[in-house]
Amino acid sequence: MQDFLHQLQLHLNARYPILALLTHEENRVWRALGIYSEEDSLPLYRWRESVGFEYGSECTPDTESPLAALEALEKIDGPCLAVFWDFHRHLHSSAVLRKLRDLCHSMGPKGQTIIFLCPQIDCPFELEKSIAIIHVPLPSRSEIAVLLGVLCSQKGIEIP
Repeated sequence: MQDFLHQLQLHLNARYPILALLTHEENRVWRALGIYSEEDSLPLYRWRESVGFEYGSECTPDTESPLAALEALEKIDGPCLAVFWDFHRHLHSSAVLRKLRDLCHSMGPKGQTIIFLCPQIDCPFELEKSIAIIHVPLPSRSEIAVLLGVLCSQKGIEIP
């Protein structure tokens, strides 16, 4: 996960307006982004079509649609990370694509980045220069060993 976080930091420093994190492990990556944003004092927003645009436990009303969520992001003035779950399904809508292209111009000066959290992505030609795709690796042996150790200790199981 450290290599992934380093790669994420490089792309954020390069000011890519959009990052696509390819993974099936949404919750693992969400937790890592939470730690990263907390360490950098960077607000972390999340959009899920089933819930809408969220910050912490607060949800912006009527933001379940992709376009409404992007409009909510546009209203944020300061730096932030905005994580859009399963957004890859909406990238070929002409209205969504146009809004993303418009946002790409205003996000850099604000210090904002959109992050797509998805298992795959078919990047539209219009966004190819604005998006960086990062494959999130599976947990390493050492990460699995730490997790296994914690789980076993919680259950009172000793591993020789």
